[in-house]
Amino acid sequence: MLDFAGFCSTNKIELGSIREESCTVVTADGVQLGARWTLPVAPTKGVLVLLQGSGNVGMDGDVSSPFVGSPESGKSAQLSEQLAVTLAAHGVASLRFSKRGFEDPDQLKNQTIPFLMSDAQAALQMAKARFPGLKCGYVGFSEGAIVAVAAAAQESIDALFLLAPITRSIDQTLAYQFIQWPVDLLRKTVDLNRDGILSAEERTHLSAPPLLGLLWPSEQASWSALLGESRRGSSLSIAQDLIPAYQRFFLDVLAMLQSPGLEGWIQSLREMAPFAVHAAKITAPVYIYQALDDSQVDWSWISLDRSAFAGPTDLKCFAGLGHCFSRFEGSAGEVKTSGPFDSSLLQALGADLDRVF
Repeated sequence: MLDFAGFCSTNKIELGSIREESCTVVTADGVQLGARWTLPVAPTKGVLVLLQGSGNVGMDGDVSSPFVGSPESGKSAQLSEQLAVTLAAHGVASLRFSKRGFEDPDQLKNQTIPFLMSDAQAALQMAKARFPGLKCGYVGFSEGAIVAVAAAAQESIDALFLLAPITRSIDQTLAYQFIQWPVDLLRKTVDLNRDGILSAEERTHLSAPPLLGLLWPSEQASWSALLGESRRGSSLSIAQDLIPAYQRFFLDVLAMLQSPGLEGWIQSLREMAPFAVHAAKITAPVYIYQALDDSQVDWSWISLDRSAFAGPTDLKCFAGLGHCFSRFEGSAGEVKTSGPFDSSLLQALGADLDRVF
């Protein structure tokens, strides 16, 4: 068990009804990760470790990227910071830390699930050492929810809070993100007469097919490129033209994920035991929050897969929000946003914190 007193700095910040202290999480292999305590001024009722989403993400949890999007309307998307403030307002202390690799590029190669899980466990031991006897657990968002479930299966915790958890294999999840979601979006927002054909007039609602410009040059991602010069004014079949295009795009995404900087991460996800194996070992109450318009995972998976947990679960769903519990942008809702978390999520989380602690 880590000695908290040896790692916390004296840098304390007063934020109204909460306090913040800079500290360091020392991992099992001796790596030092920049971290921060957020503490309620009122008596502390419990403590939670915050685990952020995918990417090379710092302690405040900004997961903005080409694949997740930018903050909604230019707002701040410090997701872990938002969670920490919410927890403190409900009397719960939290510890959040930067991923290995964020501060030390040499550690990027170790930004894989086994290391991330071990780092989460080190942080939890640090939290237990500072607050012995208080209820404890994890709050995990997206990839952080994967890590939280895997770590909680090996830990003694009192509660688990999962935001946009990923419960299916990484390849199934990516296929949803890069094929099913954009095709379903086009069916709902561009194919106005629901005939499976996008006419030239219908295509004016979008300047280009969603997502394809992320990897393909803009001219290759245009409607004209998909149709071919000889069919510029023709209709576009979702089944015969668009789905094959997104399938090719998905293969390019998978090829990109095999690059030296990402292959270890994707391989570690593929080597994980199925979600149900970890969930079956968790008897503590699990609180799940899922957006109904999530562009990364199919919300219906969560409603089915929650039954794998050995203990009780509570699922709350949020309409009109995307993966980061923020609203989409663009003329047809085709532009993802990376936060900030909508107030409806934070209010629901706060109510559950009061139930647990």
